[in-house]
Amino acid sequence: MDTKESLLKAALKVFAANGYHGSSVADIAKEANVSKALFYHYFDSKNDLLVIFAKQRLEEWTPLIENLEIIKDPKERIVFLIDFVLSELVLCKLNFCGFGYVKAPGLNDRKASCIELIQRALRSLNRGSFHVSPNCKN
Repeated sequence: MDTKESLLKAALKVFAANGYHGSSVADIAKEANVSKALFYHYFDSKNDLLVIFAKQRLEEWTPLIENLEIIKDPKERIVFLIDFVLSELVLCKLNFCGFGYVKAPGLNDRKASCIELIQRALRSLNRGSFHVSPNCKN
């Protein structure tokens, strides 16, 4: 792995632990076992990492968009979309909000609630009756 890749991997780890705003270039450099000066050889700022990660995520979502366009059946579209979202939740990639990694209290609890709600919606869809109350508690 080259130094740039090492810095990107370290940045993901640091962002996941501290959130984007709670992370510093020094934290990232330390995690990658390089100097801050070497970080700045590859990147102008921490914001550059954000742009790189955002582009990567958008590229990862391209198949979703392409597949949604070719699926004609509404039920199949919903199932495909829900499968995609669930895989993102399982992989903990939805900590990525507004193109910034977020560390928020209770985020895993909210993910679990979201997964449960989606699973209930899928069961309802399979029974032929889909209903979610406005407050999402039923």
